[in-house]
Amino acid sequence: MPDYDSGHHIEDEHRRAISLESKENTLELANPLHLKVDDAELIRWTNQRIEASEDFYKKKNIPARIKKNKDFLFGRQIDYGKLKNHQGRGYMDNIIYEGEGTIKPIALSQLPDMVVKPGSDEEESKEAAKNLSRLLNTDLKKRENRRALGIAFKHLPVYFKGVIKAFWNPESGKNGNYEFRVLHPDNVVMDHSATSNSADNMSFVAETLELSVKEVLMRFPDKRDELLEVIGFKDDMKDKKKEEKMASMIKPQEIWFTWYETVTDDEGKKKFERVEGTLWKYRTVLLGKMRNPYWDWQGEKRLFTYDLGQKRELTEDELRASLFGEETQEETIFHNHFEMPKKPYIFLGYDQWGEMPMDETSRIEQVISLQRNVNKRGLQITDMNSRARGKDVWSSEFLDKKDVENMDPSNPDEDVVGQGSVRDGHTHIPGITPQASLFQEQNSERQKGFAKLGANEAVRGEKVSDVATTNQILREQNFGKIDDLVEDTINYAAEQMSGWAMQFIKLFYTADHMRRLLGADGETTFVKVNRDLVEDGMEVIVSASGVDKVQRKRFAMENAKLGLIDPLTYFVDTDQSDPKGRADKLLLFKLEPMQYYQQFVKGLDVKKQAEALNPPEQQPQGLPQGVPVGAQPTQAGQQPQQALPQGGGGEGFGNMMGRF
Repeated sequence: MPDYDSGHHIEDEHRRAISLESKENTLELANPLHLKVDDAELIRWTNQRIEASEDFYKKKNIPARIKKNKDFLFGRQIDYGKLKNHQGRGYMDNIIYEGEGTIKPIALSQLPDMVVKPGSDEEESKEAAKNLSRLLNTDLKKRENRRALGIAFKHLPVYFKGVIKAFWNPESGKNGNYEFRVLHPDNVVMDHSATSNSADNMSFVAETLELSVKEVLMRFPDKRDELLEVIGFKDDMKDKKKEEKMASMIKPQEIWFTWYETVTDDEGKKKFERVEGTLWKYRTVLLGKMRNPYWDWQGEKRLFTYDLGQKRELTEDELRASLFGEETQEETIFHNHFEMPKKPYIFLGYDQWGEMPMDETSRIEQVISLQRNVNKRGLQITDMNSRARGKDVWSSEFLDKKDVENMDPSNPDEDVVGQGSVRDGHTHIPGITPQASLFQEQNSERQKGFAKLGANEAVRGEKVSDVATTNQILREQNFGKIDDLVEDTINYAAEQMSGWAMQFIKLFYTADHMRRLLGADGETTFVKVNRDLVEDGMEVIVSASGVDKVQRKRFAMENAKLGLIDPLTYFVDTDQSDPKGRADKLLLFKLEPMQYYQQFVKGLDVKKQAEALNPPEQQPQGLPQGVPVGAQPTQAGQQPQQALPQGGGGEGFGNMMGRF
């Protein structure tokens, strides 16, 4: 399978659980990640579930359909074994690749804006939500996260799913950090009985890893004997054979699952308890198991008291006083942003039908028949053009068969000499050129294919009509379709990624993390982020879709040409960095070019450059020192009004942009 950095290492949560279990005099139940489920029963259940899902997808013909999608996307569309010699390399006009190459940049050119809703109406909560919003938007725009979204988006129409995994990397930075990576869809098995692509509705998600035997033994040393027996490792092997065996690659599986266990309550009644866990296995060997490591199962005990009917935590003085018997109450605080444990997989889907977690079809699959017609008509036109030169027919009395075989009628330097009358010994049968209907049909099939993909001429940048409104309507139609696609894929994945970021912060940010945040004006600030910043009741939503921002940018550029927009709004709508600073510079450049030159080109101090422009002895009477010479005096007590250049008061931004 292709390497997408997915599954070539196992998260350190298992080692964290092992270290907890291996402490002396520590009971198994003291480990919050301990999973009390019978190993043999767990292996048997997971194997049955995975096999049932794989059989279901085979009956749906998913593997063969995926191969066909991939072949047509990458141009492996021609069966060269069926071509005749004169047809050469055949004909292919890959509209699928062209259409996908148009849709993806539009879908990801502008990522959605995420907003964190505060948990309360207090100013502190609102400020925390504001900082978290900036943090999430900064993280979402990281190159590695954009890459994960982009590849998963491209996987979707081929594999009927795209997969992104959230995980905690303890080796990232000083205190660890959360990350997201794209998984190859072939390496992930989804529970076929789920009716949606939400991992929360699946009883299991199985991910195939690729590790060497030595790597697996390093991570699961207590399973050494069982694993070596399964792979056929023997102690009497020669040293070279042992080294080869240890270096060989195997494919264990990491499985996140939902388990229901029978428990007895205090009254002696039996009931089912839902358990969220993860395990690693290779064939019949259970390498490791634990409860979901991305959930706070144990909580943190805190003391609190009531002040005027409001519950609050104790101050340090009150905490010390409580040690001497003063009355307090205790509660357990769980550091979770989610309402329940989740499997760390984000599945992209669009053509959902409620019958399985994968898409029922895809835009690529729907266009394959049209792609074949385009290729068929193109090959027919090409062949007819090749035959349009016609055929020369020779009489055997004029030239014998061997002479005709050695002739090259297309060679302009070759002449023909025969016996008898040329009119009696030779004739030319003219070829037939392709009819206009063939070109029309081919073009019609191309346009229908692009329409199904959601990439018509207007979106691809081709001129459809001389009437601007016609082009605009066609663009809006396809942008509406792409916006719907983005809403169900990119926006959904961004919300899920942001939710996981909040969960990881609340769970693992026990120490302060210095995070760099980017503001709307382009400024960079550093903020200390810890788990206390994420409050209960906070919610992450998409405030602006990426396609909305693309349309807003286009409208801003069109309005600028008409002079119907101001500079600040233009820079904001076109998503340019530091919009206020850009607007200030533009207006200063227009109104006071010399001051602009001194301040931004030469880098002089504002006061110093004002004094350089207007020395005290040249300052007009009645104006305070430092005011530019072009300013108009006003009545006493009023600020001087800056003189505008001729026509400046009514000049549109479009004209301003056009001249500079």
